[in-house]
Amino acid sequence: MQNLLANMARQAVRLAIAATSTTVTISRGGTTSDPIKVGRGRSVTQFVSAGDAFTDDEAREDFIVWPADYDLGSGPVEPAEGDRITIDDGVNTVVYEVTPLPPERGYRYTDRFRTAWRIHTLIVDEQASE
Repeated sequence: MQNLLANMARQAVRLAIAATSTTVTISRGGTTSDPIKVGRGRSVTQFVSAGDAFTDDEAREDFIVWPADYDLGSGPVEPAEGDRITIDDGVNTVVYEVTPLPPERGYRYTDRFRTAWRIHTLIVDEQASE
């Protein structure tokens, strides 16, 4: 039964990545990955100030990534806060930064089988492609 559920989890990730496929590069420090295909999602977090009528919605982009693909050149690594994920579609270049989504860190596994990572990010730069 566990194998069947793990296989179903892998198939769900394959479908999510195929349905929302985007090519990105990942960078940390001065190192940048080769382009990889990832899935895209969106999270909206609402912050409410205690005692005030203030609310703030923060839109985040989440990326679904196979752990083996999160490779900065010397083998797969775990995502880290501050890593940059860049999308350059030839028209615009958008840079996202891995950031925690409390109470979670900057990423979590997609399921109990640790099939893939769901990486939480915020846009830190956006400009026309060169």
